[in-house]
Amino acid sequence: MTDIAPAPAPARARRWTRDTAIELVAAIALLLVAIAYLAMASQIELRREAAPGQMDARAWPTFLGISAVIVAGLLVLRTMLRGADPRDEIEPAQAGGLLRVGGTLGIALAYLALWSVGDIVLPGIRIALFPIATALAVAALLLLYGHRGWKGLVIYPIALAALNWVLFAMLLRIPL
Repeated sequence: MTDIAPAPAPARARRWTRDTAIELVAAIALLLVAIAYLAMASQIELRREAAPGQMDARAWPTFLGISAVIVAGLLVLRTMLRGADPRDEIEPAQAGGLLRVGGTLGIALAYLALWSVGDIVLPGIRIALFPIATALAVAALLLLYGHRGWKGLVIYPIALAALNWVLFAMLLRIPL
């Protein structure tokens, strides 16, 4: 009796499903955003060049941009080679989910718009908008996602804005 090796299993044909297409579009969009971020990071104006071995204002944003491009590129490659993972255990969308996504986007855009204004100069007073915009944005996000306690809506946003202001503007001397 001769042993005959079984024939190899036929290669599984990869099917492009709707989930694969959605995941690929999202991965490509992420890659494009990461490339745009990296391009903007390289445009950061330096007030002075860093000494050899030191980091300048572009270093950290550039590192984050390169990391994002690598991760997004790997995600695009993985999706093209393997397709989408099964979506059996994903919960269905909850009511109000799209409203929250749109609200978050609106709050983020309003925050960026306020931040880009910089400072308001009144007669004899210069008011920095960054801490005010940060506290308002955090409070708005907390409200949008269901937080209703007044302590959390007042103390947490103010503490977070103050921490950011002290860390970046005062200690690290990064202009906000």
